[in-house]
Amino acid sequence: MSTARLKGFFGENISSDNNEAARLASKKFYLDTYCHKDENLFGSNDTNDAIISEAHDKKYVFPEKCTFYCYDVREIEKKMELNKQYDFILLDPPWWNKSIRRKKMKYIEASYKMMYNEELAKIPVGKLLHSNGIVAVWCTNASSHLNSISNEMFPSWGVTYRAKWYWIKVTQAGDTICNFNLAPGKQPYELLILGSALKEDKMNIPDGKLVVSVPSAVHSHKPPVTEIIKEYLPSEPKCLEIFARYLLPEWTSWGLEILKFQHLSLYQILDESKKKVENDTDNKKRD
Repeated sequence: MSTARLKGFFGENISSDNNEAARLASKKFYLDTYCHKDENLFGSNDTNDAIISEAHDKKYVFPEKCTFYCYDVREIEKKMELNKQYDFILLDPPWWNKSIRRKKMKYIEASYKMMYNEELAKIPVGKLLHSNGIVAVWCTNASSHLNSISNEMFPSWGVTYRAKWYWIKVTQAGDTICNFNLAPGKQPYELLILGSALKEDKMNIPDGKLVVSVPSAVHSHKPPVTEIIKEYLPSEPKCLEIFARYLLPEWTSWGLEILKFQHLSLYQILDESKKKVENDTDNKKRD
């Protein structure tokens, strides 16, 4: 962290109001942008440029070469070809959590649908994953969830455990967002559990890797892992994210909230020519 500070990655003049403006903006964003009608959408942007397009009177940014399915995960076998085509599959499961459920009841329309561990194990990841593929699962610090990945999900998917990585959350000043605590106390990190379809670890995936970043003010907005995983993948990998909340260039994304973080209000348009809203129906489809 000291090296990162010397390189200017962290700020010095930090607001002392606990990011109140960002927190209020995040809350307003969730309440203003949720739309049940966004479900049952699918489509792609097959161009080499990001475009802006409309869906249900809202404007969204679609990155280049992206494909998306806005369906319940239980529909995945009906909507996608299960031909072991993906080199990398990332999951950010809506883990069942009683405390989150209580907190969300007030704003249930802005929450995601939580699932039990046994339901997650039934997702046909093994039928989507290439024979040399890698799986990564975002996990909370709950031991029950971690054990479920190792003992239920990975075996069900035909995946062998490889590594546990840590996403360390820090403030803009470079300090952890809270102290490290004994379980089950709150921790300043989340886990990324990796496994592979191969019985032998020919990719040499390191255990205990640390990824450090300032978390988004918007709840459940995980950092993209493209850069930190690419050295273990083929040169032009086919990547899939399940329970995605945003789109990525050249990725396929599946989830009921895939457009949430694509809302135009979260972006700054640097190229004036991109302000024109694209109306190409080939890039936006609806059942």
